[in-house]
Amino acid sequence: MDYTPPPGLDETPKAFKKRIYRKLHRRAQAAHGAREMTVVQKWPLVNRTRIWQNIHIAWLAESLKSSRYIVIHDLIPTNVLLAAILLVPSDRCDTCTKPDTLLHRLTECT
Repeated sequence: MDYTPPPGLDETPKAFKKRIYRKLHRRAQAAHGAREMTVVQKWPLVNRTRIWQNIHIAWLAESLKSSRYIVIHDLIPTNVLLAAILLVPSDRCDTCTKPDTLLHRLTECT
């Protein structure tokens, strides 16, 4: 286990949290190697710069921008994702028994 010194007298809580995050991030990269985000793995040819520009310049409430971020990064807790980490017994939709993926949830299921 790495030692992280406590926050200094002139260090803000935000800077301390960033320092801890950077250390944990470096440790995770050393253990598992650098990994691309889910959106990069699934859609390697997408112009991400354009996506982020569109999100940030859109005249939307912050909650809607957050929702877009969640959808882009495939972070919606579908049964497929929850079953992969053993939080639900099945990866099937509760309504129609097809696999509960993001695409299914947004376009196919009632």
